[in-house]
Amino acid sequence: MRTFLLLVLTIAISAESEKTNAGMVLLQECSETANHMLRNSSTESLNQYVQDVFGTEECSVNTLCKTLTVLKKSHLNRSKLHRQLHSYVVYTEHVRNCNITTSLEYTMKDLLKNIKMCCQKQYSNLLTHMHKKEKK
Repeated sequence: MRTFLLLVLTIAISAESEKTNAGMVLLQECSETANHMLRNSSTESLNQYVQDVFGTEECSVNTLCKTLTVLKKSHLNRSKLHRQLHSYVVYTEHVRNCNITTSLEYTMKDLLKNIKMCCQKQYSNLLTHMHKKEKK
């Protein structure tokens, strides 16, 4: 009986670790895509005005969810970044209230920078969380 419980516990821990790793991969891809778009997009595209979702909130999965709404209304609808962010938000099972309440605007360049930094921050948080579990 102890062996069986140990096996179940090992499988549960392994599954949680794989889920964390998958989230980290999705965040890394989003960050890299945002960075690529910052370097390779036209000035006209980067200067397009969009709603500011980061000005009123801290970086979170919910904030990344709100960026999907902004991207849907821009020329980046159905872009690689949009699909990657959507995958991450659905993966985290955080599709709740992604409505934007602010009327503030800023440039697409600023949005992409914030997406990149937010994904890096979320990645770092997952990495820290993973290391804390390993120490236990």
